Amino acid sequence: LEKKKLKKKWDYFLTAFGYPIIKNYKFNDIFNFDLKKNPLIKKLISTKKEINEIKKILINKNKKVKTFLGSDFTKSNILKYIKKSKIIHIATHYVLNFNYPLSSFILISNQKNNSPLFYIYEFAKLNLNSDLIILSVCESADTRLAERKKMFGLANIIFSNNISSVLLSLWPVDKINMKIIPVFYKYYLKYDTTLALQKAKLELMKKIGKTKTGLKYSFSHPFLWSNYILFKLRK
Repeated sequence: LEKKKLKKKWDYFLTAFGYPIIKNYKFNDIFNFDLKKNPLIKKLISTKKEINEIKKILINKNKKVKTFLGSDFTKSNILKYIKKSKIIHIATHYVLNFNYPLSSFILISNQKNNSPLFYIYEFAKLNLNSDLIILSVCESADTRLAERKKMFGLANIIFSNNISSVLLSLWPVDKINMKIIPVFYKYYLKYDTTLALQKAKLELMKKIGKTKTGLKYSFSHPFLWSNYILFKLRK
């Protein structure tokens, strides 16, 4: 009985959520957030590619993966499956409410005119028990909250659960700087989170990318490889 208490047991190695589809929802003006005009929303299709690449890497290593993309990225599926995985990966858009930090939110898919907002305070109620949560969302590590609102940032809310490590982004994630995430998972299968992230960054900064017009660019620029930072809970 004692061994069972000490050993964490999950149904999945990874549960991933991304690529929200939002229909018929009017955002409150206090967010200054127009769904149709916001260019970041149009780029969220890259989250689908990100999660599918991760899924391919892990399945090739015989890891059990559960993904919720598009209309499946709902609040009901979050609540049902988010506690069943060693790693939780969320790739979507994050909207910061600077005056009311706990009312900041991530975008999820909505159904039947339900809200597509999953609020930060809702994370605190999840009672998670995973080893790692990755929030591949724009500016999830925003430090202004720490200065003004007593550390009501995403990392602190997540650590109110029983999470060992949190990987967050410093600025908006796009199809270029998200390329570090699949590389991170490749190394995570062999190393701990700290070393896996370090090796992923070292590998990425040596690569050369190419635009649709054939223009080459180097990933050596920090903007392309240093977006993600790791928080670890000191035990």
